[in-house]
Parts: sequence; C-alpha cells; structure tokens
Amino acid sequence: MEFVFDCRWTDSLSASDRYVEDFLYVMATTWNVADTEELRKNFENRYFHNIYGPSLLTVIYCEGKPAGSGAMWRNDIGGRIAYQRIDTCTLEAYRGHGLFRKAIEKELSLIGEDTLSYGFANPSSLAGYLKFGWKVLKADRVKIMFSSKKYLKRNPSKIDAAYAEWYLVTFREKIFRIKRGGTDFLVMPTSRPRIYQVIGAAEKGAEKFFKPAPSLSVLVYSSIPTEIDSSDQGNIVVTRFKGDVIPLWKCDAL
Repeated sequence: MEFVFDCRWTDSLSASDRYVEDFLYVMATTWNVADTEELRKNFENRYFHNIYGPSLLTVIYCEGKPAGSGAMWRNDIGGRIAYQRIDTCTLEAYRGHGLFRKAIEKELSLIGEDTLSYGFANPSSLAGYLKFGWKVLKADRVKIMFSSKKYLKRNPSKIDAAYAEWYLVTFREKIFRIKRGGTDFLVMPTSRPRIYQVIGAAEKGAEKFFKPAPSLSVLVYSSIPTEIDSSDQGNIVVTRFKGDVIPLWKCDAL
C-alpha cells in the first residue's frame, strides 16, 4: 500500500472543502459516530473558530481514498504557542502500517521542531508517542481538595473567560462552578454522588457560563481526567519537552 500524508493549515481551508469531508468521514467511521452533525459542529468550532490561530490537519490517503486523520490543534499554554495532537484515527483496513508515527513526523516538520506539542494519550496510542521520543508527565494521585490555597500553589494556571466561552462551553452539560476560599473553580461530577473533580481555577468571568454545583460537594483533583474509584486513570499526559506543565483544562475531551 502507498500512502500520501496531506497536511493543511486550517486558514487555507473552508468548512465545505472535500478535504474536510474526508477528515470527518475518517473520524465518524473510526469512532462509529451516529450524530455527524454534532461532530461537524464541534470540528468547526475547534478548528475554524480557534481563538489562538490556525491548526494543522492531516488526512492520510491510500490510492485516493481517505485512510486516516490527525491534527496538531492550536491550544496555547501560558501564552506560549502550542499544539495538542488530537483526532488520531485510522480506518481498520489500513492499521499496522506505522501511519501514526509518519503523520506526526511530518506534522512536527511543519509546526517547527522547537514548538511545544503535547497530548493526552490513551493506552493504545501511548506506545507510539514513546517510540517517537515523547515524555510522560507524571500524573498526580487523586487528592481531596482541603485547601484552595494549596491547590492554587500547585496549579497556578487559571482558566480564562475567552477559553471558557470558546471551548469549555462545549462541555457545559457536565461542567459546573463552585466557590472555595474566595476562588471560583470549574468542576465535573465523578461516578460518586456529590464528589466533583476540579478541572481548574477560573479567572473572573470564566465561571459565568456554567451552572453551580451543590455547595456541600467534596472536591478532588489530579492532573488527568479520572474516576476516583478506578485503577484505570484513563488518558496519560505526554509532551515532547521535559518539564512542561499541561493544565487538565486544556484536554480536548474532558
């Protein structure tokens, strides 16, 4: 099989382009998505209304047919230009050909070798990142937030209103706000009643897009989305540069 890795910046595309249709087709087929309109809506918001700038998309073709997809999604960290590797999909018939590694290799050459790139890898994609030299950021154990000051000292990056309005509102049905120690926090429910996971402290104005959580809730936190009653901590934070700090609220799929 011969593969073509077609990488394009989103500011060179329109939502109606055939290329975009191919990208969405691969995603919908790989993930068995029934609601393709919702998939398209989220795709357009993420890539065509990005508050930071253009992202880099990849569609992998085999004999003219779409076989895989991936993206370096522009999602800056602390004012630093950064890209999160997301939407990694390969149709079943084309798996086992090293497409993941080859796609990332080309993408990195286009965004710049010194540019911060990171991801929230799942167990199946982690090996590919490690083979390519990415580093695993150690995940915190799940802790109860007894002190908001202690949390803020450990997690100083706050969610700004622009990011909340652009992207986090995508998850507004499962994100809530709660105030502790004079600070507003955005939280998500866990599988246990009245226990919420903190995704980040909110700057003034970022909290207004979300409904309040019960005031007597117990708050827990870690560096990755997790269920507090499970040994499987889900996604693993990976980055190309040792020492990077990637806030949980930057995860593309909370």
